[in-house]
Amino acid sequence: LEENKKGITSEFYEFMRLYKKESEKFKEKAIFDYKTFAVATPKKREKCYRQIKMYADAVKQMTGEEVEHFYMIHLPHKKIGRIYDLKEEFEND
Repeated sequence: LEENKKGITSEFYEFMRLYKKESEKFKEKAIFDYKTFAVATPKKREKCYRQIKMYADAVKQMTGEEVEHFYMIHLPHKKIGRIYDLKEEFEND
């Protein structure tokens, strides 16, 4: 992709960089939530986890399919992004 092309944000390019780096994770049954807040605090990650869990429960109720992974893709404006594995962070084995 051409950098700084009109209509494409820096967050999009950061997402593409993360996607390329972490693409193996995308082969699983997963839900991704994209966040652009400045800092991904533990409280904000936990709120995102609870939100995704509700989505996963709805998917299971409607389709019978179990969502295996919950990811938050943090894309702060003009900074390096990161993918958080929320199930790993917030569920106890």
